[in-house]
Amino acid sequence: MSIGSGVKSLALLLGSTFRVEIDALQLRAYNRALADIADDVLLEAGDRLVVEAASGRRFYPVPTAADVKRHAAAIIAERRKHAAARALADCQHDSGWETFTDEDGFERVKRCDCWRASRAAMARIGQPIALPASTSEEVTE
Repeated sequence: MSIGSGVKSLALLLGSTFRVEIDALQLRAYNRALADIADDVLLEAGDRLVVEAASGRRFYPVPTAADVKRHAAAIIAERRKHAAARALADCQHDSGWETFTDEDGFERVKRCDCWRASRAAMARIGQPIALPASTSEEVTE
């Protein structure tokens, strides 16, 4: 199994930040869980984990693949949301539907071009990342 360049870069970032050596098994675990995520998303997720650690969150010894994936899912969701908003910024149809009259004179509705453009823009970003259900409860005081 070949390790992707994004996973290697992520491992270098996390290893140097948390001052630990990422061994071959950890690298394979990262690759197995994160191989389908774009390299730029992995690096941005790594950056967010570094910021999270600087804010006091503790990881032992380094963030897990699930931690990386959680941030990657948020990044993809944000990018998709912004891409759709840009495509719909000047849309004249509030609901994403427009009316037209067919050849028989009946009024019908169809998705407007802006809505279709927003879906195409989101598809170019990539599909949302599915996360497993949480296994722990967060206690807030």
